[in-house]
Amino acid sequence: MLSDAAQLARAIAALASLADGDLDSPIPPTGNPETEPLMAGIERLRQRLLLQRQAVLAQEEEREQLLHNLAHEIRTPLTALENALDILASSLAEISIKESERLLRGARITATRVRLLTENLLSAGAIQAGLFQPVLQPMDLDQLFPTALEPLAAALEVRSQQVEVDIPTPCPVMGDPLYLGQALSNLVSNASKYGPEGSTIHVKAISEARTVRVEVTDHGPGISAGQQPGLFERYYRPSPSQATPSVGLGLAIVKGIIDAHRGSVGVISTPGNGTTVWFTLPVGTGTAPA
Repeated sequence: MLSDAAQLARAIAALASLADGDLDSPIPPTGNPETEPLMAGIERLRQRLLLQRQAVLAQEEEREQLLHNLAHEIRTPLTALENALDILASSLAEISIKESERLLRGARITATRVRLLTENLLSAGAIQAGLFQPVLQPMDLDQLFPTALEPLAAALEVRSQQVEVDIPTPCPVMGDPLYLGQALSNLVSNASKYGPEGSTIHVKAISEARTVRVEVTDHGPGISAGQQPGLFERYYRPSPSQATPSVGLGLAIVKGIIDAHRGSVGVISTPGNGTTVWFTLPVGTGTAPA
């Protein structure tokens, strides 16, 4: 058995090793009842520092992945927009009206995509900073659809997709029309992105005793049960290898908006059978603004 001086030197060496950044080498037990608590404490410290380092590395990896996804999300549409404008600028007199309309429609889709991404980034920052404060007021749910769906019309047309809306009339809720429109746009945009071309996206509202439940359903590949718990987390993507690019903010923004409306969100999905994302809102009281 080592002497007390040797045990102390060993403890000092272990601390020095931690200070130098060696967190991967476990501190072995000494077998000495007098020094064992000290060495055990140093080992617990090593394990805590190791966990903290792993958390920092994971955050850095997440940040790098986010920057990569953002660059992809922004570069791709901007390149398409630049190409369309170049063609229009250089060959406007030579191309047909039909072709110019096609290019302008594509430019509009691109601009809408970048705008929605920007709005999501701004909302994500406000939610994270605790500065997200929607103004709740009595409103009718049907007033959301023109502003929420109109910016997506061109993209839906390109994919030959339809949006079928089924809501009771009237359908009073308490909400902020601007942010609820953003939430609905995110859900329909997701349904379009993951649903097949030529499919129908169903938007349905169900009036309950104290809430209104809104469901957006697509006919896409569905999501496994194991992937569903993380869907409403920031930057989460169910399948990072999928061909469809995504920053992973859309559903997190929906949750932040609906939480601020004192509602709830959820998902119903099985692989091969599409996905329904739903949220609830408080039933409106008073008179909705004209």
